[in-house]
Amino acid sequence: MERSLYLTVANDITSKKKLQKQLLEKSKLDVVGQLAGGIAHDFNNIMNGIVSSARLLQMESLHLSDKALGYVKLILKSSNRATNLTAKLLSFNRNNKTLFKPVNMNTVINEITEILFNTINKNIKIETILDAKTFIINGDENEIHNSLLNLCVNAVQAMPQGGNLKIKTGNIKYNEEFRCYDFKLDIGLYFYVEITDSGYGIGENNFSKIFEPFYTKKSHGKGTGLGLAVVHDVILEHKGAVEVESEVSKGSTFRITLPLTSDPIIEEDKGILKKGKGLILFVDDEEINRLVGNESLKALGYSVITASDGFEAVEIYKKNMNKISIVITDFMMPKMNGYEEFIKIREYNRNSKIILISGYSDNDDIRKMEKMGLNGILKKPYNLEELSELLEKVLST
Repeated sequence: MERSLYLTVANDITSKKKLQKQLLEKSKLDVVGQLAGGIAHDFNNIMNGIVSSARLLQMESLHLSDKALGYVKLILKSSNRATNLTAKLLSFNRNNKTLFKPVNMNTVINEITEILFNTINKNIKIETILDAKTFIINGDENEIHNSLLNLCVNAVQAMPQGGNLKIKTGNIKYNEEFRCYDFKLDIGLYFYVEITDSGYGIGENNFSKIFEPFYTKKSHGKGTGLGLAVVHDVILEHKGAVEVESEVSKGSTFRITLPLTSDPIIEEDKGILKKGKGLILFVDDEEINRLVGNESLKALGYSVITASDGFEAVEIYKKNMNKISIVITDFMMPKMNGYEEFIKIREYNRNSKIILISGYSDNDDIRKMEKMGLNGILKKPYNLEELSELLEKVLST
Protein backbone atom coordinates (compact mmCIF):
# COMPACT_ATOMS: atom_id res chain seq x y z
CA MET A 1 0.00 0.00 0.00
CA GLU A 2 1.48 3.35 -1.10
CA ARG A 3 1.51 6.27 1.28
CA SER A 4 1.30 9.88 0.10
CA LEU A 5 3.75 12.31 1.63
CA TYR A 6 3.20 16.07 1.72
CA LEU A 7 5.72 18.80 2.34
CA THR A 8 4.33 22.08 3.66
CA VAL A 9 6.48 25.21 3.58
CA ALA A 10 5.35 28.40 5.35
CA ASN A 11 7.07 31.71 4.94
CA ASP A 12 6.38 34.70 7.14
CA ILE A 13 6.10 37.55 4.63
CA THR A 14 5.13 40.20 7.19
CA SER A 15 8.46 42.02 6.94
CA LYS A 16 8.40 41.74 3.14
CA LYS A 17 4.92 43.29 3.02
CA LYS A 18 6.03 46.06 5.37
CA LEU A 19 9.07 46.79 3.19
CA GLN A 20 6.90 46.86 0.07
CA LYS A 21 4.56 49.36 1.75
CA GLN A 22 7.52 51.55 2.81
CA LEU A 23 8.89 51.50 -0.75
CA LEU A 24 5.45 52.45 -2.11
CA GLU A 25 5.19 55.39 0.32
CA LYS A 26 8.74 56.47 -0.57
CA SER A 27 7.86 56.43 -4.28
CA LYS A 28 4.77 58.55 -3.55
CA LEU A 29 6.92 61.07 -1.68
CA ASP A 30 9.40 61.15 -4.56
CA VAL A 31 6.53 61.99 -6.92
CA VAL A 32 5.39 64.74 -4.55
CA GLY A 33 8.93 66.15 -4.55
CA GLN A 34 9.11 66.13 -8.34
CA LEU A 35 5.70 67.74 -8.72
CA ALA A 36 6.55 70.34 -6.09
CA GLY A 37 9.73 71.26 -7.91
CA GLY A 38 7.78 71.66 -11.13
CA ILE A 39 5.14 73.97 -9.68
CA ALA A 40 7.45 75.95 -7.34
CA HIS A 41 8.52 78.43 -10.01
CA ASP A 42 4.95 79.20 -11.11
CA PHE A 43 3.66 79.41 -7.54
CA ASN A 44 6.45 81.72 -6.40
CA ASN A 45 5.86 83.90 -9.47
CA ILE A 46 2.26 84.34 -8.36
CA MET A 47 3.29 85.01 -4.77
CA ASN A 48 5.86 87.55 -5.94
CA GLY A 49 3.14 89.60 -7.63
CA ILE A 50 1.01 89.50 -4.47
CA VAL A 51 3.85 90.32 -2.06
CA SER A 52 5.34 93.10 -4.18
CA SER A 53 1.93 94.70 -4.77
CA ALA A 54 1.10 94.57 -1.05
CA ARG A 55 4.49 96.03 -0.17
CA LEU A 56 3.92 98.93 -2.58
CA LEU A 57 0.60 99.60 -0.83
CA GLN A 58 2.56 100.15 2.38
CA MET A 59 4.44 103.09 0.90
CA GLU A 60 3.78 106.24 2.93
CA SER A 61 3.04 108.25 -0.22
CA LEU A 62 -0.26 106.37 -0.67
CA HIS A 63 -1.60 107.54 2.73
CA LEU A 64 -3.69 104.40 3.41
CA SER A 65 -5.83 104.30 6.54
CA ASP A 66 -4.68 102.26 9.55
CA LYS A 67 -7.47 99.75 8.87
CA ALA A 68 -6.37 99.32 5.24
CA LEU A 69 -2.72 98.94 6.30
CA GLY A 70 -3.83 96.27 8.76
CA TYR A 71 -5.33 94.27 5.90
CA VAL A 72 -2.14 94.74 3.86
CA LYS A 73 -0.14 93.42 6.81
CA LEU A 74 -2.41 90.36 6.96
CA ILE A 75 -1.87 89.76 3.22
CA LEU A 76 1.90 89.87 3.72
CA LYS A 77 1.76 87.52 6.72
CA SER A 78 -0.39 85.01 4.86
CA SER A 79 1.83 85.28 1.78
CA ASN A 80 4.89 84.60 3.91
CA ARG A 81 3.22 81.48 5.33
CA ALA A 82 2.29 80.30 1.84
CA THR A 83 5.86 80.82 0.62
CA ASN A 84 7.30 78.89 3.54
CA LEU A 85 4.77 76.12 3.00
CA THR A 86 6.02 75.76 -0.57
CA ALA A 87 9.58 75.55 0.72
CA LYS A 88 8.55 72.80 3.15
CA LEU A 89 6.76 70.89 0.39
CA LEU A 90 9.95 71.04 -1.68
CA SER A 91 11.94 69.61 1.24
CA PHE A 92 9.30 67.10 2.40
CA ASN A 93 11.26 64.09 1.16
CA ARG A 94 14.70 65.59 1.77
CA ASN A 95 16.78 65.62 4.93
CA ASN A 96 16.96 69.39 5.21
CA LYS A 97 18.12 70.75 8.54
CA THR A 98 15.63 73.06 10.21
CA LEU A 99 16.92 76.25 11.83
CA PHE A 100 15.48 76.75 15.31
CA LYS A 101 15.07 79.97 17.28
CA PRO A 102 12.99 81.10 20.29
CA VAL A 103 9.29 81.33 19.38
CA ASN A 104 6.48 83.05 21.30
CA MET A 105 3.64 80.50 21.12
CA ASN A 106 1.03 83.04 22.26
CA THR A 107 1.87 85.14 19.19
CA VAL A 108 1.60 82.10 16.92
CA ILE A 109 -1.78 81.10 18.35
CA ASN A 110 -3.14 84.65 18.15
CA GLU A 111 -2.13 84.83 14.48
CA ILE A 112 -3.84 81.50 13.77
CA THR A 113 -6.99 82.63 15.60
CA GLU A 114 -7.04 85.83 13.53
CA ILE A 115 -6.81 83.82 10.30
CA LEU A 116 -9.61 81.48 11.44
CA PHE A 117 -11.90 84.35 12.47
CA ASN A 118 -11.54 85.86 9.00
CA THR A 119 -11.88 82.67 6.95
CA ILE A 120 -14.05 79.96 8.52
CA ASN A 121 -17.82 79.65 8.51
CA LYS A 122 -19.50 81.79 11.17
CA ASN A 123 -21.49 78.78 12.42
CA ILE A 124 -18.31 77.61 14.17
CA LYS A 125 -17.63 79.26 17.52
CA ILE A 126 -13.94 79.79 18.34
CA GLU A 127 -12.80 79.87 21.97
CA THR A 128 -9.19 80.66 22.87
CA ILE A 129 -7.87 80.06 26.40
CA LEU A 130 -4.21 81.02 26.92
CA ASP A 131 -3.49 79.53 30.35
CA ALA A 132 0.22 78.81 29.85
CA LYS A 133 2.39 80.87 32.22
CA THR A 134 5.53 80.22 30.17
CA PHE A 135 5.19 79.91 26.40
CA ILE A 136 8.58 80.40 24.69
CA ILE A 137 9.75 77.30 22.80
CA ASN A 138 12.77 76.71 20.60
CA GLY A 139 11.77 75.84 17.06
CA ASP A 140 10.89 76.77 13.51
CA GLU A 141 8.04 79.28 13.78
CA ASN A 142 6.66 78.63 10.31
CA GLU A 143 6.64 74.86 10.78
CA ILE A 144 4.88 75.13 14.14
CA HIS A 145 2.42 77.70 12.78
CA ASN A 146 1.56 75.53 9.77
CA SER A 147 1.20 72.41 11.94
CA LEU A 148 -1.24 74.07 14.35
CA LEU A 149 -3.16 75.72 11.51
CA ASN A 150 -3.38 72.31 9.82
CA LEU A 151 -4.93 70.79 12.96
CA CYS A 152 -7.38 73.70 13.22
CA VAL A 153 -8.41 73.33 9.57
CA ASN A 154 -8.94 69.59 10.12
CA ALA A 155 -11.10 70.42 13.14
CA VAL A 156 -13.16 72.89 11.11
CA GLN A 157 -13.64 70.35 8.32
CA ALA A 158 -14.88 67.84 10.89
CA MET A 159 -17.79 70.21 11.69
CA PRO A 160 -19.53 70.89 8.34
CA GLN A 161 -22.78 71.77 10.11
CA GLY A 162 -21.04 74.04 12.63
CA GLY A 163 -19.84 73.48 16.17
CA ASN A 164 -17.24 74.56 18.71
CA LEU A 165 -13.49 74.93 18.23
CA LYS A 166 -11.47 75.43 21.40
CA ILE A 167 -7.76 76.27 21.48
CA LYS A 168 -6.31 75.97 24.98
CA THR A 169 -2.73 76.30 26.21
CA GLY A 170 -1.03 75.34 29.45
CA ASN A 171 2.12 74.02 31.07
CA ILE A 172 2.81 70.51 32.25
CA LYS A 173 5.74 69.03 34.17
CA TYR A 174 6.88 65.46 33.61
CA ASN A 175 8.71 63.87 36.55
CA GLU A 176 9.50 60.77 34.53
CA GLU A 177 9.94 59.92 30.87
CA PHE A 178 6.69 60.05 28.89
CA ARG A 179 5.98 58.08 25.70
CA CYS A 180 3.10 57.96 23.23
CA TYR A 181 3.09 56.65 19.67
CA ASP A 182 6.76 57.11 18.64
CA PHE A 183 7.17 60.33 20.65
CA LYS A 184 9.32 60.54 23.77
CA LEU A 185 9.40 63.40 26.28
CA ASP A 186 12.21 63.70 28.82
CA ILE A 187 11.78 64.91 32.39
CA GLY A 188 11.06 68.64 32.52
CA LEU A 189 8.57 71.49 32.06
CA TYR A 190 6.66 71.73 28.80
CA PHE A 191 4.22 73.94 26.91
CA TYR A 192 1.11 72.36 25.43
CA VAL A 193 -1.74 73.47 23.18
CA GLU A 194 -4.97 71.54 22.82
CA ILE A 195 -7.20 71.85 19.75
CA THR A 196 -10.68 70.48 20.46
CA ASP A 197 -13.61 70.19 18.07
CA SER A 198 -17.18 68.94 18.41
CA GLY A 199 -17.09 67.12 15.08
CA TYR A 200 -17.59 63.54 13.93
CA GLY A 201 -14.54 62.10 15.72
CA ILE A 202 -12.06 59.36 14.84
CA GLY A 203 -12.71 55.65 15.28
CA GLU A 204 -10.26 53.77 17.53
CA ASN A 205 -9.30 51.44 14.66
CA ASN A 206 -7.98 54.47 12.73
CA PHE A 207 -5.77 55.87 15.53
CA SER A 208 -2.72 53.89 14.47
CA LYS A 209 -3.02 55.12 10.84
CA ILE A 210 -3.71 58.85 11.16
CA PHE A 211 -0.01 59.83 11.02
CA GLU A 212 0.74 57.68 7.97
CA PRO A 213 1.46 59.63 4.76
CA PHE A 214 -1.47 59.63 2.30
CA TYR A 215 -3.91 58.13 4.80
CA THR A 216 -7.16 60.11 4.86
CA LYS A 217 -10.86 59.50 5.55
CA LYS A 218 -11.85 62.68 3.72
CA SER A 219 -13.76 62.51 0.46
CA HIS A 220 -11.91 62.87 -2.85
CA GLY A 221 -10.61 66.40 -3.35
CA LYS A 222 -10.89 67.31 0.34
CA GLY A 223 -7.45 66.18 1.45
CA THR A 224 -4.22 64.47 0.41
CA GLY A 225 -3.47 62.61 3.64
CA LEU A 226 -0.16 64.47 4.00
CA GLY A 227 -1.32 66.95 6.67
CA LEU A 228 -1.04 64.86 9.84
CA ALA A 229 2.07 63.11 8.50
CA VAL A 230 3.76 66.51 8.25
CA VAL A 231 2.52 67.50 11.72
CA HIS A 232 3.93 64.26 13.10
CA ASP A 233 7.36 64.83 11.54
CA VAL A 234 7.50 68.49 12.60
CA ILE A 235 6.65 67.79 16.25
CA LEU A 236 9.01 64.80 16.33
CA GLU A 237 11.80 67.04 15.02
CA HIS A 238 10.99 69.56 17.78
CA LYS A 239 11.35 66.81 20.43
CA GLY A 240 7.68 67.17 21.30
CA ALA A 241 4.65 64.90 21.22
CA VAL A 242 1.20 64.66 19.67
CA GLU A 243 -1.61 63.03 21.64
CA VAL A 244 -5.09 62.30 20.32
CA GLU A 245 -8.35 61.73 22.15
CA SER A 246 -11.52 61.17 20.17
CA GLU A 247 -15.03 59.79 20.38
CA VAL A 248 -17.13 59.09 17.32
CA SER A 249 -19.89 61.68 16.83
CA LYS A 250 -18.64 63.76 19.79
CA GLY A 251 -15.34 65.22 18.63
CA SER A 252 -11.57 65.09 18.92
CA THR A 253 -8.76 66.71 20.87
CA PHE A 254 -5.22 66.96 19.53
CA ARG A 255 -2.62 67.97 22.11
CA ILE A 256 0.77 69.26 20.97
CA THR A 257 3.42 69.27 23.70
CA LEU A 258 6.72 71.11 23.17
CA PRO A 259 9.79 71.69 25.36
CA LEU A 260 10.25 75.20 26.73
CA THR A 261 13.37 77.33 26.41
CA SER A 262 14.85 80.13 28.51
CA ASP A 263 16.55 81.71 25.47
CA PRO A 264 15.40 85.29 24.74
CA ILE A 265 13.51 86.19 21.56
CA ILE A 266 15.67 88.25 19.21
CA GLU A 267 13.80 90.80 17.13
CA GLU A 268 14.62 90.49 13.44
CA ASP A 269 16.06 93.48 11.63
CA LYS A 270 13.37 94.45 9.13
CA GLY A 271 15.87 96.44 7.08
CA ILE A 272 15.42 99.83 5.51
CA LEU A 273 14.73 100.98 1.97
CA LYS A 274 17.93 102.18 0.34
CA LYS A 275 17.39 104.58 -2.55
CA GLY A 276 19.65 104.67 -5.59
CA LYS A 277 20.15 105.99 -9.11
CA GLY A 278 20.80 104.45 -12.50
CA LEU A 279 19.08 102.66 -15.40
CA ILE A 280 17.97 99.09 -14.72
CA LEU A 281 16.93 96.51 -17.33
CA PHE A 282 14.24 94.38 -15.64
CA VAL A 283 13.43 91.07 -17.38
CA ASP A 284 10.47 88.79 -16.57
CA ASP A 285 7.98 86.90 -18.74
CA GLU A 286 5.12 87.49 -16.27
CA GLU A 287 3.35 90.81 -16.86
CA ILE A 288 2.42 91.24 -13.18
CA ASN A 289 6.07 90.86 -12.17
CA ARG A 290 7.18 93.39 -14.77
CA LEU A 291 4.56 95.87 -13.53
CA VAL A 292 5.40 95.55 -9.83
CA GLY A 293 9.13 95.32 -10.56
CA ASN A 294 8.95 98.53 -12.56
CA GLU A 295 7.00 100.35 -9.83
CA SER A 296 9.22 98.99 -7.05
CA LEU A 297 12.43 100.11 -8.74
CA LYS A 298 11.00 103.54 -9.53
CA ALA A 299 9.98 103.87 -5.86
CA LEU A 300 13.64 103.23 -4.99
CA GLY A 301 14.77 106.04 -7.31
CA TYR A 302 15.87 104.06 -10.40
CA SER A 303 14.93 104.41 -14.07
CA VAL A 304 13.67 101.20 -15.66
CA ILE A 305 13.46 99.45 -19.03
CA THR A 306 11.50 96.16 -19.10
CA ALA A 307 11.75 93.07 -21.32
CA SER A 308 9.50 89.99 -21.45
CA ASP A 309 12.16 87.35 -22.27
CA GLY A 310 15.88 86.83 -22.59
CA PHE A 311 15.97 87.40 -26.35
CA GLU A 312 14.30 90.81 -26.05
CA ALA A 313 16.58 91.67 -23.11
CA VAL A 314 19.73 90.94 -25.11
CA GLU A 315 18.53 93.14 -27.99
CA ILE A 316 17.75 95.99 -25.59
CA TYR A 317 21.11 95.57 -23.83
CA LYS A 318 23.04 95.70 -27.14
CA LYS A 319 21.50 99.11 -27.91
CA ASN A 320 21.81 100.56 -24.38
CA MET A 321 24.80 98.83 -22.78
CA ASN A 322 26.55 102.12 -22.07
CA LYS A 323 23.49 103.41 -20.19
CA ILE A 324 22.33 100.29 -18.31
CA SER A 325 23.77 100.07 -14.78
CA ILE A 326 22.48 96.61 -13.96
CA VAL A 327 20.33 93.79 -15.37
CA ILE A 328 17.75 92.09 -13.15
CA THR A 329 16.39 88.95 -14.78
CA ASP A 330 14.10 86.00 -14.22
CA PHE A 331 15.48 82.53 -14.97
CA MET A 332 12.72 80.42 -16.54
CA MET A 333 11.45 82.30 -19.63
CA PRO A 334 10.37 81.46 -23.20
CA LYS A 335 12.58 81.98 -26.28
CA MET A 336 15.72 82.48 -24.19
CA ASN A 337 16.07 81.66 -20.48
CA GLY A 338 18.10 83.53 -17.88
CA TYR A 339 21.21 81.37 -18.29
CA GLU A 340 21.37 81.88 -22.07
CA GLU A 341 20.67 85.59 -21.62
CA PHE A 342 23.46 85.80 -19.02
CA ILE A 343 25.95 84.20 -21.43
CA LYS A 344 24.97 86.53 -24.31
CA ILE A 345 25.15 89.73 -22.25
CA ARG A 346 28.54 88.76 -20.83
CA GLU A 347 29.77 88.22 -24.40
CA TYR A 348 28.97 91.87 -25.12
CA ASN A 349 30.26 93.13 -21.78
CA ARG A 350 32.17 90.82 -19.47
CA ASN A 351 31.90 93.41 -16.68
CA SER A 352 28.10 93.68 -16.89
CA LYS A 353 26.32 93.49 -13.53
CA ILE A 354 23.53 90.92 -13.44
CA ILE A 355 21.15 89.89 -10.65
CA LEU A 356 18.99 86.78 -10.96
CA ILE A 357 15.48 86.68 -9.50
CA SER A 358 13.91 83.24 -9.62
CA GLY A 359 11.11 81.23 -8.04
CA TYR A 360 13.24 78.07 -7.92
CA SER A 361 16.99 78.19 -7.32
CA ASP A 362 17.81 74.46 -7.31
CA ASN A 363 19.21 74.29 -10.85
CA ASP A 364 22.53 73.30 -12.39
CA ASP A 365 22.58 76.28 -14.78
CA ILE A 366 22.06 78.70 -11.88
CA ARG A 367 25.03 77.14 -10.09
CA LYS A 368 27.07 77.61 -13.29
CA MET A 369 26.05 81.29 -13.38
CA GLU A 370 27.25 81.73 -9.79
CA LYS A 371 30.63 80.22 -10.66
CA MET A 372 30.86 82.55 -13.68
CA GLY A 373 30.43 85.66 -11.53
CA LEU A 374 26.69 86.24 -11.19
CA ASN A 375 26.42 89.35 -9.03
CA GLY A 376 23.50 88.25 -6.87
CA ILE A 377 20.39 86.11 -6.48
CA LEU A 378 16.98 86.97 -5.01
CA LYS A 379 14.43 84.22 -4.49
CA LYS A 380 10.83 84.99 -5.35
CA PRO A 381 8.88 86.31 -3.62
CA TYR A 382 11.30 89.01 -2.48
CA ASN A 383 10.67 92.20 -0.50
CA LEU A 384 11.69 95.77 -1.30
CA GLU A 385 14.26 95.91 1.50
CA GLU A 386 16.08 92.86 0.14
CA LEU A 387 16.04 94.26 -3.38
CA SER A 388 17.27 97.71 -2.32
CA GLU A 389 20.10 96.30 -0.21
CA LEU A 390 21.30 93.96 -2.97
CA LEU A 391 21.20 96.74 -5.56
CA GLU A 392 23.26 99.04 -3.32
CA LYS A 393 25.79 96.26 -2.69
CA VAL A 394 26.18 95.30 -6.37
CA LEU A 395 26.32 98.87 -7.69
CA SER A 396 28.95 99.88 -5.12
CA THR A 397 31.39 97.16 -6.23
